[in-house]
Amino acid sequence: MESREDELVGGLKNALERGEGLSDAMQSFLNAGYTPQEVELASRKVNEAGAVVKQAVVSPVSSGNKLPTSPRLVEKKKGHKGLIIGLLIALGFIVLALVLLYVFQDYVFA
Repeated sequence: MESREDELVGGLKNALERGEGLSDAMQSFLNAGYTPQEVELASRKVNEAGAVVKQAVVSPVSSGNKLPTSPRLVEKKKGHKGLIIGLLIALGFIVLALVLLYVFQDYVFA
C-alpha cells in the first residue's frame, strides 16, 4: 500500500508533468486536507528529483498529437451538439403534431 507521502510526491510530479505550477499543485493538496508539513516535505522530495520532472515538462509534443489548449472550446462544442439535438427533437414534435392534426382534422375542427 502506498503511503500518503508517496501519494503526495506522485501527485505533485503528475501535476508538474501536466504543466501545472508547483505552488498551485501544493495548494490543491492543502485544499484536499493534507497537512502543510506533509505537502512541504513532498515538494522538497519533488525538487530533489526535479531534473527528471523538468525533462518531462520540456519535452516537445509532436504536432500530430496536439490537444486543445482550452477546455472551454470542448465544452462549447458539446453545447452546440446538445442544442442541435434539442432543436431536432422539438422539430420532430412539431411535425408529429401537424401530421396528427391533418389526420384527425375532422375531429379537431368539427
